[in-house]
Amino acid sequence: MNRSITTYLEAIEVAHLVPSACVAWFDRNRMYRYCSNRIPSGGRSATDDDRNGILLRRDLHWLLDTTRFVFVPGTAAELMHLYHNLALQPLRSVAVPLLFAHFALSIFKE
Repeated sequence: MNRSITTYLEAIEVAHLVPSACVAWFDRNRMYRYCSNRIPSGGRSATDDDRNGILLRRDLHWLLDTTRFVFVPGTAAELMHLYHNLALQPLRSVAVPLLFAHFALSIFKE
């Protein structure tokens, strides 16, 4: 999994875009259609799919989990100059619809 948006290699963690606590919402809205394994196995839930995860520094992971940090796909290029003038690292194998799902969950609490 090489999907960190920063260039940091230390103190990074896998963060869920749609948290495991929202698995009922995930299933109800059929978000598994954006996953690489649509039928989870081995005791994993659909939210544990690799396409629902992103590598983040610990501080960004905490901010993401507390809905103080969200991704706004499509506008990143417009806002990039506001954030340290650094380009984000390319997101590989992350399901963009799940980025939108995290954004929606951050705004509209279940």
